[in-house]
Amino acid sequence: SVPPVSHLIARHYGGGGHPNAAGGTFSFNLIDRFLFWLLKRNRHFDDLAGIAEII
Repeated sequence: SVPPVSHLIARHYGGGGHPNAAGGTFSFNLIDRFLFWLLKRNRHFDDLAGIAEII
């Protein structure tokens, strides 16, 4: 069977395992939180969107 897209994206960030709790990590510091609140995106957005487009 083919895993959900979220599971494949999580695998790129070091996650894996059960599709509903795939995990994965990237740093999300105070500046990232502020920029996400202000702009509704952060420095990880382009990378995450690129991975999603490939999959």
